[in-house]
Amino acid sequence: MTDPFIAAWSTAASRLPPATPLLYANLAPEATTLVPPAGPRPGPILRLPWGAESLARRLMRHTPPTALELEQAIETIEPEIMALRLHLPAGTLIVLGGAWPQALAATDPGFHRDAVENLFQHLAAIAQGRPAGFDALPTDPTFFAAVLLLRELMHHLGLERAVGEAPAPSSPP
Repeated sequence: MTDPFIAAWSTAASRLPPATPLLYANLAPEATTLVPPAGPRPGPILRLPWGAESLARRLMRHTPPTALELEQAIETIEPEIMALRLHLPAGTLIVLGGAWPQALAATDPGFHRDAVENLFQHLAAIAQGRPAGFDALPTDPTFFAAVLLLRELMHHLGLERAVGEAPAPSSPP
């Protein structure tokens, strides 16, 4: 039996032009599962010990989260992402599966890292006191955590573009 995350990676790869390296990122409430490329095949399954809900529950106690809470979340996840020691090929595409908010689960052609960074900067402004209604963005900590996770993955792994994918695997991470 094939692992559901490997199957999700393979399904996503079959929908892309051949030779497109991809990193499959499945966001579950309590953990994030990554399947990197290993040439034309999926690489080993990697698990990060937090998902948007666990990160929000652990570090974001306010609605919207404060600037300090965002900084603490970055300080928590950055070392874990760096510890993956993933050296992804140029042009690697991140394919979002699982519980990413609809606003982040864009469909092809996807969205660029700059768009994620701009969204994060808007959320950071809200965390610093800018009225949330000005941008019509969600203020719940789980949304902030999901955006922060994607931003950090894209930034530290050198990913330029993200796309959404079909339904997530049904088995828990």
